[in-house]
Amino acid sequence: MLRKKQMENIHVCIGGDYPSISLGTKSRRTDYLFRVFNLSEIQEDSRIEYLKIGDTVVQTQKSKDERGCIYFYYEDHFIGTQILSEIVSDFFSVPIYRLSVTGDKNINDPRRAIDWIMSRQNSIGRCSMNSSEMSDEDLKRFLDGFIVTDELTLSMKTSDDFMKNLNLQTVLYGIPAIWRETPEDLSYKWSDGEDEPRYFDYFFEVRNLNGAVASIVADNGPNEFFSLYVWPDQNGQQYPLGPLVQ
Repeated sequence: MLRKKQMENIHVCIGGDYPSISLGTKSRRTDYLFRVFNLSEIQEDSRIEYLKIGDTVVQTQKSKDERGCIYFYYEDHFIGTQILSEIVSDFFSVPIYRLSVTGDKNINDPRRAIDWIMSRQNSIGRCSMNSSEMSDEDLKRFLDGFIVTDELTLSMKTSDDFMKNLNLQTVLYGIPAIWRETPEDLSYKWSDGEDEPRYFDYFFEVRNLNGAVASIVADNGPNEFFSLYVWPDQNGQQYPLGPLVQ
């Protein structure tokens, strides 16, 4: 049974082996609420129940484990996931928070997922795209036209001449940043598994309105990565520099 109390996040996974919808709060995500499959994947040894959604009668089955997940069967699993996601989103009056598009079960899933989520809402909290079938044009359209506020994960192969320039203002989304250099290296302990801290002496300093401080450090190695170090570090070391006096 759907309960409105404390439900704040909707997680949608499209593609892969388990197209699914789950709900969550700020502190945790629940088990999968719905999973969506094609009609050809109906389990012959389980009871089939019929549920009317709008003008469509949908075949459903209950999972055999204790979690109580409901399996929905559609001719097109993407359409089924889309319909159920919108019903849940409207019921709780919250946007879809997380969208995952994984694998290449259907070559059109990444493109349809992008078109659908961009037409429904202006931004999303977390987004993960893992597909070898997206073109450079698909990726550029997504990066240019959509806002991901918390976490973006992309795993796909682009052409050799693809380049997407993200300026600092776009990455920071309005948060001011200042270029800083120090006469001596700053040290930062990234995780418990690291034997040695990381050292750097030039970086962008970012100060949020809530007082949080971070350092954006460029790594000009073969992959041209950059790292975002949020203070304090793993050892509890506070940011050692004071604000610049303008």
